[in-house]
Amino acid sequence: MPPAVSSPRTFASLATAVAAACSAAASADITIHTYTNASNYHYRVTHMPDLDQVRDDCCAGGLGNDGLMYCVPTGTFNLFAYAANHGFSFMQPGAHNWQSNANYGLATSWILSLGITMGTNPITGTGGGWDDGTYNYLSTYAPFMTASFFYLNDDYTPRAFRMAKKGTQGGIIAFVYGRYQVIGSFQGKPLVQRTGGHCVTLNESKADGNGIIIRYRDPADVPINTFQDPFATKEVTATAVDLAFDTDSEWVRTVTAIAYPSSDGKYRVIDGFVVVKPIFGLSFQNTGGNFVLDKIAPIALEGLGGGTINLNSLGPIFGVSELLHDADGEDALAIVNVSAAAGFTQLRRIDTATGEQTPLGSFNTLKRMTVGRDGLIYAHDGSKLYCFKPDGTLGSATSSIPIPTALAYDDAKDEIIVYSIPQKKITRLNKSFQTVDTWTIPTSFELAGDGSVIVNPFDGSVWFDSDATDLLYRGAQVTDRQAATFTSFAVPGVVDPKGLSAGDEGTLYVSTPAGLKPVKQQATGGYGVDPTNPFFNKPVAGRLSLLRSRTNFNPLIHDGPEWQNILATDLLPIGVEVQDCVSDLDGDNTTGPADLARLLGNWGATTGNSDIDQDGVVGQADLALLLGAWGPCD
Repeated sequence: MPPAVSSPRTFASLATAVAAACSAAASADITIHTYTNASNYHYRVTHMPDLDQVRDDCCAGGLGNDGLMYCVPTGTFNLFAYAANHGFSFMQPGAHNWQSNANYGLATSWILSLGITMGTNPITGTGGGWDDGTYNYLSTYAPFMTASFFYLNDDYTPRAFRMAKKGTQGGIIAFVYGRYQVIGSFQGKPLVQRTGGHCVTLNESKADGNGIIIRYRDPADVPINTFQDPFATKEVTATAVDLAFDTDSEWVRTVTAIAYPSSDGKYRVIDGFVVVKPIFGLSFQNTGGNFVLDKIAPIALEGLGGGTINLNSLGPIFGVSELLHDADGEDALAIVNVSAAAGFTQLRRIDTATGEQTPLGSFNTLKRMTVGRDGLIYAHDGSKLYCFKPDGTLGSATSSIPIPTALAYDDAKDEIIVYSIPQKKITRLNKSFQTVDTWTIPTSFELAGDGSVIVNPFDGSVWFDSDATDLLYRGAQVTDRQAATFTSFAVPGVVDPKGLSAGDEGTLYVSTPAGLKPVKQQATGGYGVDPTNPFFNKPVAGRLSLLRSRTNFNPLIHDGPEWQNILATDLLPIGVEVQDCVSDLDGDNTTGPADLARLLGNWGATTGNSDIDQDGVVGQADLALLLGAWGPCD
């Protein structure tokens, strides 16, 4: 059995070897990763495990109810097993041949453990614990990996193209499709209500003007047994349809329906997915009339690492005030100065896959911003705070918080943090801009000029810096509200801090002119720079925005009985089984001379996608499989 795992969001400290192991790019099998727009893309990952959820309780240790409700932990564990087999071997339970029956019991024990942390019930399935169980696993075994969850609500619509885009940007994905029955109509559209759902693991999605194809691993596509069935890929067509959803308030949305129309008259809609990917940072450089976007990604799946993102031009700019990841981790948001005269700024959305910039509006002297987990944008102009919708529409504003310097967002509390250097205060606001509490920073702290503030997701503490000193400051609540304790830290190696970020497991990332400094707590209680961290001394211009795990989960919507799983035996058979294109090593959708040359060049290797049969070495068996699959994949 795997070790017992502690409560959600509890972070374990891993050995230095972990950082060393993931300092190089992982050898992944994301063989195709192209994205042009929402109707033209192709994402393929080969050698994704296809573990079975249905396991006979009598003989295999058992998941309870023969695993019929364990699609979520099984579909998600496929991702972890894949990552462990592709360069992230420190992720427990390590690299294994999951097709082998010798590892059947091991797979059962890990799916069961993950199900426990997700709160999976053998009778009703997994409700609202998908996020917490995933975070708990990653924080314990993979501190440089993130998980972002996207659920259908009135602010976000999971779509096939959005999953594919996140895959082409370096992610592996499991998704849920809900079964919806028609209960009426609203605004001329079918009004639907969810009656359960099912989780699968994505291994291909493509659109080219001739329709949308989705291929996935289905943990429930085999009968109950005591052995691992052969891995199989299921293919379904996907269709964009307009539906009205029966929630607290009806709303119409264009969604992705799979296997539509269906034989039972119900819609199967993609209404949630998780993206697991290594952390990376975004930074910017002002370059005389334009700016350059840098992706800092020392840990990445093969072919999907860092580099400069080429941006389309929208005319000259005169500096960048702020750059952040959007809530979905896919776009960036920037405040740019578009006039040589002071006082005119533009808020822009940047597609980090295509480099396209979209103006969201022009405003007087926006200075700093933060982004909520629901995509709302909070910004200030030095005196007034604003809330913008994701499209840039102004929602609300307040001038009741004097002289803000920098902003942060606390995902755990859904609160905005306002740091004011002139006032020497940190103010917490709810999403309606009402003051929740105010902390007065000690007068002895040196604060002047500009500064940054973050909420550390590890423990909810607030960290801030200022131009006046090399010190880092920490504020933490000692009671639920209205009380805080402040501490200052001199960290050797941190000089002239220019910005702060934080990883899910609590590491601080301090931007300095000498490069990025990962800062961790020491056994003595103080803080020091961690030179084993793969981000250590990476060049960074100005502040860094670091990808972090986020979710738009809303328990009022996504934790009711309708969000429970469907029994594996009650699932409507959909789609057709297709062959995996594992012999297409170069991603051109054909097995041919280029693939043969690659395999021969990797003869004897123990890693990489030339190991077609995944037996741990490139050899005769792989050559036979490649020659037997010669020709187009589809």
